[in-house]
Amino acid sequence: MARTTGTYQTGGTRDEPFRAFVPHLLPPAKPPLVLDGDLERLHRDAVAALGRLAVAGRMVPDAQWFLYGFVRKEALVSSQIEGTQATFQDVVAFEATRRSDRPADVEDTRTQRTQDTHLNSPTTVPPSFNEPMTRAKRNEAA
Repeated sequence: MARTTGTYQTGGTRDEPFRAFVPHLLPPAKPPLVLDGDLERLHRDAVAALGRLAVAGRMVPDAQWFLYGFVRKEALVSSQIEGTQATFQDVVAFEATRRSDRPADVEDTRTQRTQDTHLNSPTTVPPSFNEPMTRAKRNEAA
């Protein structure tokens, strides 16, 4: 039996109609989800990895400190996709000393981290309303 994962709903305004995919609730019911073979192994590995992460999280004095490196690394990778040359070491050194050989790239990475933080917080203003002009926007404006 084929699995239907959701439905399309239509909506829009007078000038711009659209179709939106609305997924069904999880876990799937028709047919029920069956974990076997490779899927079962991947699920087991993922659960084990979450267990290791939970243990590591309990070993640090502060969850925010634990997440610090992950948030910066993700912001760095996102910024590098956009063309910055900053490294993780550049970002951490700047945060410790306020000096950098690549100040524009480090600032772009820090801006990316700020945007990511705003996007994941339901109580903040969207970054598009108050974000500083990033290098990409400066280049587009030039």
